[in-house]
Amino acid sequence: MRNPKASYVAEYTLVIAVMLLSVAGFWNIYLGTGVTPTYYQNLHVITSFTWLFLLLYQLWLIEKKNFLSHRKIGLSIAFIGPLLVATTTLLSVHSAHKGLVSGRGDFLIV
Repeated sequence: MRNPKASYVAEYTLVIAVMLLSVAGFWNIYLGTGVTPTYYQNLHVITSFTWLFLLLYQLWLIEKKNFLSHRKIGLSIAFIGPLLVATTTLLSVHSAHKGLVSGRGDFLIV
C-alpha cells in the first residue's frame, strides 16, 4: 500500500515534466522571432495541453478518492488521446508537404 504522504509524487512529477518539455518544444513556434503559428500548430497545442491537464486532473481526483469523476475523466482522455495522435499526424503531413513544396525538404521525413 502507498504511503499517503508520498502518494503520486512520481506521477505528478512526470506529467509536470512533460508539460515543461512541451512548453519548451512549442516555445519557438509562439515566442520566436517572426512567428506565425498555423492552424495545425494551434490545434496540436490545444489538444496536447488539454490531454496533459486532464491527466493531471485525473491524478488529483484519484488522490482525493473521487473514483466516479476519475472514471469520467478517463473516458474523455480516451477521446482526447486519439485526437492528439490525429493532430500530430495532421501537423506532420502539413509540415512534410510544406517542406517538399518549398524544395527544402522536411527534417521529420527520415
